[in-house]
Amino acid sequence: MLPALPFWQAISRLADRLAAKVNKGEPRQRRAAGVLAFILLWGSLALLAALLFYSAELPLVIQGLAFYLAFSDPRPAKLSAVESLAKAPARELLGSVLKRNCSRYSQEGLYKATIEGRWRVTKERLLLVLLLAFGAGLPAFLIRAWWVIGDRWHPARPGFGDFGKALVPIAWLGRALGAPLALFWTVLALKPSALFSREKPRQMAMLATALGCQLGGPLLIGGHKISRERVGPGQPADVATLRRLRILAMGGESATFLLVALALVLVH
Repeated sequence: MLPALPFWQAISRLADRLAAKVNKGEPRQRRAAGVLAFILLWGSLALLAALLFYSAELPLVIQGLAFYLAFSDPRPAKLSAVESLAKAPARELLGSVLKRNCSRYSQEGLYKATIEGRWRVTKERLLLVLLLAFGAGLPAFLIRAWWVIGDRWHPARPGFGDFGKALVPIAWLGRALGAPLALFWTVLALKPSALFSREKPRQMAMLATALGCQLGGPLLIGGHKISRERVGPGQPADVATLRRLRILAMGGESATFLLVALALVLVH
């Protein structure tokens, strides 16, 4: 795991300040403001990436820097911190990662939510690894920028229901781009969020078996209660489960890196 750089924290703060300025008024006005803010912030990043791409005398250096920024992610560290935090801070931290209210989660519910969050992060990181196979450092950088902006303007956040709708159509495209990941790690769901929100979570049963714990059960998302089946062994999720998940996720990411590296060697 690469060390998290403050670059994305700066982008997050910029997105928050921009939203605070324009996310006002009626729903129609908020939707329009969301579109304009998205074009302004994300378009500026795209312009920066284009200038680097066309003016750099050392393209490999720029590609490497772009990938480093793309993989620099503070969320795994946040999710790992849940293991050592008291319930209240852990719920608040998980809420900031998953973009839903976790204030009433039990201890086991916190562990399950942490598993969900880590699985989502892994899915995104594997997509970036696939881009590495094509030398697409700048596209990886822009995709990571889209995730960061979408995280700050998520429709599930209070006050962003209309403002965040500007990002929804692009989110559909982002989900479609995740499909090839199943070729590298079949345990990984094509849509990690759907893996945890289906009433009959068959795919989640694979993860529960791999971790040796029980997943599923009732879930409250956006005010709607989902009655999911409980899957996996009867052992409840605990700190040891989170450690096993971390090893499983890092193993999957490392294996994907090796497959991509092998493919590049064979091609060249």
